[in-house]
Amino acid sequence: MSYDFSTAEKPQGELIPDKTIALLNFQVLAGDEHTPENAFVVTKTGLYQLVLEATVVEGDYARRKVWHRLTMGAQSGVEMSEGQKKGVAISGSFLRSLLETARGVAPTDESPNAIAARKIDSLFEINGMEAWCEIGIEKGTGTFSDKNRINKIVNTVAAAPGAAQRPAAPAAARPAAPAKPAAPAARPSPSWAS
Repeated sequence: MSYDFSTAEKPQGELIPDKTIALLNFQVLAGDEHTPENAFVVTKTGLYQLVLEATVVEGDYARRKVWHRLTMGAQSGVEMSEGQKKGVAISGSFLRSLLETARGVAPTDESPNAIAARKIDSLFEINGMEAWCEIGIEKGTGTFSDKNRINKIVNTVAAAPGAAQRPAAPAAARPAAPAKPAAPAARPSPSWAS
């Protein structure tokens, strides 16, 4: 049997521009068997990585995807380097920021409700969370092409505690307000109006 894909849509090869602010919806991709929650991919060096798929929700790049890998720890018996330990800390900060933004918590809020909002019972609770993010471009190395990456989560929650249904758009991502229409030119009054 043969298959002909010559009439299939051409792949989108252009990257989302650097420093684009977009609302992303996150999903945890299934990992390797025999890892906690089967949620982690195990690297050749024995590190546990959580792979997130983020889909642009709206705007010019709606439905485009960005993948993000977070180093979460290592298999038993694997000694992590200082750089790998730093990667684990950066990944923890990223997830804290995601939980805060998706659950409407300010980074400075240390109330019991805020602390509870930063906790999850399963990594799969991340599925469906939305956050405004700055998307960047990671330069390819060797035979790998450039690709989009998530530079950071843009927390739009004010310092006051409270939950938001959907994260508010940061100022940089809000569309410009439409220009006010010019006032109509003065017209002479009709003769019957005097």
